[in-house]
Amino acid sequence: MKINKNNLFCFVLTFSYLFLTLVGTKFLAGEGHVLDVAQTGESDPLKQILFVLILLLAIFDCFVRGKLSSIKRIAGPLYFILAFFVYACASTFWSEVPFITFKRIVLTSIVFLIPLLLALSYDRNILFKNLVTSLTIIVFLSILLSIFHPAAVHTLDTLDEQLVGNWKGLFTHKNRAGAVAAILTGILLISFWVRKDKKYFAFAIVSFLFLVQTVSKTSIFLLVPCFLFVFGLVRFRLITNRYYILVAILVTSPLLYYGLVSFLVLLESPESLTGRAMIWQVVGNIITDNPILGVGYSSVYHVGMGSILFDYADSWVEFVAHGHNGYLDLVLYLGFVGLFGYLFFFIYPYFKYSLILTREKLSVDDSIIVLSSVFVGVFFVLHNMTESSFFDTTRHGWVFFSFFFPILVVMNTYRKD
Repeated sequence: MKINKNNLFCFVLTFSYLFLTLVGTKFLAGEGHVLDVAQTGESDPLKQILFVLILLLAIFDCFVRGKLSSIKRIAGPLYFILAFFVYACASTFWSEVPFITFKRIVLTSIVFLIPLLLALSYDRNILFKNLVTSLTIIVFLSILLSIFHPAAVHTLDTLDEQLVGNWKGLFTHKNRAGAVAAILTGILLISFWVRKDKKYFAFAIVSFLFLVQTVSKTSIFLLVPCFLFVFGLVRFRLITNRYYILVAILVTSPLLYYGLVSFLVLLESPESLTGRAMIWQVVGNIITDNPILGVGYSSVYHVGMGSILFDYADSWVEFVAHGHNGYLDLVLYLGFVGLFGYLFFFIYPYFKYSLILTREKLSVDDSIIVLSSVFVGVFFVLHNMTESSFFDTTRHGWVFFSFFFPILVVMNTYRKD
């Protein structure tokens, strides 16, 4: 994509946002393993300043372009999202670490607000191309660093010997790198499928090779069902009437059922799937005691000595950074109220808008955007069976959802004109 002066500022904001959320300020340092929980829960001042700066620049840019008032046109679905944010913020009242909960909900809000402002300010095709260009730069830099820089590969200084030799590039962990590489691979393959331009296929192959080198098994595996869903959506016109959501559920339910069965089997064998089941057992016990409202947003992992984990775990589980299951973590944080709220206020409208648009006559550019949004949505709905990235500060699932959701809302709003 050629970056001209008309979209240069948009590109700078987009790249800065994606780099800060997906890579962070401590790139190449590695995620590490926490051995002293008392040292967790502290903020990264530089990261906070940069997020506030990007937000202020996005607000200023939107105001200068005269687009700030247009938020009224897309206010409908945003009211429900605002209500969910208010509920999450209210969880500070029953959180064991209210200040950390409040800080993290503010960061989560900023991560959502920046793409919303960009979607109001710029044409969706420019914004999407900036997304693809930014991800391509990040992944290609990661490949070069993994080849030439030892810190871009997991080494013996990690406590998990299974990670040694896995590429992570700029990212702090190979699973984070793998998820981003999988999303980029998917978007590039969809672009190749729609445009028939071989350069997208070539870039997709390079991105896929990086994904393979990360050995992120979940992300590699999910490429297949995600492409099958998108392919079926287009080729067999699965969504042909007003029951599109029901059809989508029927298509994905076998995969979700398989994930649920695997989850139950894993509980019988705690050593399986790199120890995730041991984490899920502890999380399940906490949920049993706090099923309705949860224990407070983001108040469990890496919050210092105030974590409720100490009351339920007595092993390495005390040091984990997340629960390795986005659905369980939502219930853990915000109870079943939070889980169903997220599914109905975020996931349902996301797929509703995506699938409505697949029934419209779209340009080539818009078709790529919509199919990519479907791919991303299916990917993270399934990805969160073994990883946690729903509604979680700067985790990749929340970042990509926050980026595509406002674009879909704007497209659905303006298609009615």
